Amino acid sequence: MTRLLLLAPLMLVTACAEGAIVLPGQEPAAPEPRVLPAEVQAAMLPGVPDSIVVQSGTGCYIVSNEITDPREGYLLRDAAGQALCYDDGGNRIAEPSAVPAAAPPGEAAAEITADT
Repeated sequence: MTRLLLLAPLMLVTACAEGAIVLPGQEPAAPEPRVLPAEVQAAMLPGVPDSIVVQSGTGCYIVSNEITDPREGYLLRDAAGQALCYDDGGNRIAEPSAVPAAAPPGEAAAEITADT
């Protein structure tokens, strides 16, 4: 019981962290508006709300109306057909490539013998 009483002030201070409690007469702080990169906005179809455009785990923007883990959806591409992918600093990056599937054993052996 004494240990719980010693932890009570710590729990109270933690609960009063910045933005966690809104005092009467004060307005809660407005969240920062989310701004999508201009290229992403240009690639979106008319009528698609910004709220369902998210960044996947690979940094590529997708249109996703379902909450899955990892996020899944339709990949947004620019006019040249390149995926719209960005790193944490907001710099455009190439689409991470998928790991190529292994060739069937017969094909791999044929390629090795053809080169030698």
